[in-house]
Amino acid sequence: MKRIALALLLLSLPVVAAAGEDGPRWSLEIKGGKLHSAMDEWGDYYGDNRLPSIGIGVGYKVWRPLEIGLEAGYARDRGEGFAPVHGINAGQVRYELLPVHLSATLRGIFREDQWLVPFVGAGVGRYGYRVSVTGQERTSGSTGGSLYRAGLQLLIDRLDPRSAHELQRHAGIDNTYLFLEYRKTKAEVEGSDLGGEAWLGGLLFEF
Repeated sequence: MKRIALALLLLSLPVVAAAGEDGPRWSLEIKGGKLHSAMDEWGDYYGDNRLPSIGIGVGYKVWRPLEIGLEAGYARDRGEGFAPVHGINAGQVRYELLPVHLSATLRGIFREDQWLVPFVGAGVGRYGYRVSVTGQERTSGSTGGSLYRAGLQLLIDRLDPRSAHELQRHAGIDNTYLFLEYRKTKAEVEGSDLGGEAWLGGLLFEF
């Protein structure tokens, strides 16, 4: 992570010089999508390897293009447990994943009215998990992991300037973006990877 952080800082320098110090300092992200589990056998118990996933995050802009953020997420799935010795179903299984990430995000923004803003990011996190099987005790735990992400933001203020002005006036929101994000996560526990690949969409508010 030290190498990743250093690389992000070095890449940000020319962008920072172009963008300057003006602009909003805080951001709020709300997102949702599907996590494709890295475990090949996931579909054997849950039907497929796609887990509904949601997240919310806050960030502070050290410079206009470079942001340090904290994000909490939640994903869950339901399926059938299996007892290999007996060859029978062992009951309904409920799986929950609760990741928390601390990350750095670099955005290619050069002016406040820029329509499209690309971004990349990396971070570290803690992954909590819970597995509940009907008639059995719940298993839970946590492990460390990593996050890499990239995406594109669309500034929607220019589509409706009047509403954007009202949001700024009454709620203090300077910019509102619609974004699409690809991310890859990794978190190993007992030889299994709790992470995977995900496509997420959402809204980003800057203030």
